[in-house]
Amino acid sequence: MARPIKEDKKAAKSIKLPPYLIEWMDRQPESRAVLIETALCSHYQIPEHLRPVTVTSKKKPVKSKRSRETVTDQRSVAVNE
Repeated sequence: MARPIKEDKKAAKSIKLPPYLIEWMDRQPESRAVLIETALCSHYQIPEHLRPVTVTSKKKPVKSKRSRETVTDQRSVAVNE
């Protein structure tokens, strides 16, 4: 028997946006998906009853600014001590 399909499941769609929008979205604490969903719902005034899942603000993971070499060097120093 096949697994039932969840009707309100979010689907991944590819969209093309100008580089300045991508750069701006990447500087925001929310994910791109949350920013786009919030903007569309607000701009087009989509009623709450048509939105099965509420928009949540998920924080993006913070990328380390250290290079791999630095992390590797620190690990090797810690192991050798």
